[in-house]
Amino acid sequence: MNWSDVGKAVAGFAPLLGGVVGGPVGAGFGSVIAKVFGSDDNPDEVMKAIKADPEAAIKLMKIELDNKVELQGLELEKLKAVNETMKAEMQSDDPFVRRWRPFYGYCVAISWAIQMMGFTVMFVYTAIKNPSQLPTLIQQFALLSGSLVTLWGIALAVLGVSVHKRSKDKEVANNAK
Repeated sequence: MNWSDVGKAVAGFAPLLGGVVGGPVGAGFGSVIAKVFGSDDNPDEVMKAIKADPEAAIKLMKIELDNKVELQGLELEKLKAVNETMKAEMQSDDPFVRRWRPFYGYCVAISWAIQMMGFTVMFVYTAIKNPSQLPTLIQQFALLSGSLVTLWGIALAVLGVSVHKRSKDKEVANNAK
């Protein structure tokens, strides 16, 4: 177990604290949590202490309230770093750096189209040439589809985030005018 796992558990009660503990400075606030729960400065021990304490939610919310300014400062620093990265990307002279989001979108769309056309051709060919094999093909296709769900789920999630971020970029650019 690591601090990001502790952060996920803590986020249910204290979202700001959970986000920080699950982030790059997690160990720092992990030790604060460990002191409050009287455990070793170890993610496994902290998690055990949180689960064993019936008042864990109250204690976690108190830690968040007591350190809210510092936690918000850390969150602000994280957002500044993301903002600087996006600014550097937008100001890059390399056209691919500026256009990777549409490029990725086109790659996903073309890959999906090729895959779906291939499956369609395969089904039509089998239905015409060897209809007795169609049930077996459909059964195998179901197994293959189950494997592809994760692959396409990740690809489409990345595409969705990219589209959302691009929309936000355009909105910010329009508001700046």
